[in-house]
Amino acid sequence: MKYGFRVVRKSQGGFTIIELLIATAIFSVIVLIATSVIIRIGQQYYKGVTVAKTQEVNRNIMEEMTRVVQFSSADISVETPVNPGDPDYPTRVFCIGDTRYFYSLGTQFKAPYSTAQSDLGREGLVAQRLNSGFSCQTCLNSNPSCAGSTQQLLAENMRLQQFSVVKIANSDAWSISVAVAYGDADLMSNYSAGRFTDITNARCLTGVSGSSFCAASRLDTIVKRRVQ
Repeated sequence: MKYGFRVVRKSQGGFTIIELLIATAIFSVIVLIATSVIIRIGQQYYKGVTVAKTQEVNRNIMEEMTRVVQFSSADISVETPVNPGDPDYPTRVFCIGDTRYFYSLGTQFKAPYSTAQSDLGREGLVAQRLNSGFSCQTCLNSNPSCAGSTQQLLAENMRLQQFSVVKIANSDAWSISVAVAYGDADLMSNYSAGRFTDITNARCLTGVSGSSFCAASRLDTIVKRRVQ
């Protein structure tokens, strides 16, 4: 009896090293492109959130100033700052109706803020409501006992660029200008050597790292008083 044996050879299929390198390179490029797109979308999202938040805060301030001017019969009482602070960013104070405002142009607000009378206005814009029965003329800075609650009108990381309430000559109308910026100082123009040379006209820089976290908003209006 004869037995026969047949050898069966199977072809060894697979990828060569060159093919694997090419596939890896293509996959890496796809991942890189996808990552870049995701980062770009994220930057645009945060930019939109930052702009919307800055505009909302600015609108709220403008609405408050419009209200107090419209329904206050007393003229604005300009007072000596309670604490001059940094000569580049002095604390400014003015009062209208039953509210006194402390502010400093260019200084960034960082929570929490001090409610001590001598610290008000060193950062951001603080509204101090006067107690019932008192007005700007009867409640001076030297008499803090007549002052009530305080409220910071800016959000975290925001700074005041412009805050002006001026009576238009020979009329009963008032011009109000409010400008607010969000972001660190180095993300804005007109900033060098640790200070702003012109905070009012400073703008967010483009094409720099972190620019998606910078936004500026300015509102101007003219208001007539309803109370004489």
